Amino acid sequence: MNKLLCQILGLHEVESAVNLKKSSLYAMIQRGEFPAQVSLGKRKVGWRSTDVAEWIESRTSVKNGGVK
Repeated sequence: MNKLLCQILGLHEVESAVNLKKSSLYAMIQRGEFPAQVSLGKRKVGWRSTDVAEWIESRTSVKNGGVK
């Protein structure tokens, strides 16, 4: 993957990017199927944009039979 500028995405941004809701995301995280969030404070979490982009890319290659 190209070197990307890593940004921290909030929950709503991740939900929008992957078209999944919070409950689905957290269930997938528990099963090891989605990148874990990073803690930003006592009650704030986010996701690395590069982790989310890599997950999207991996889903695209699975859908296309493993061919990028």
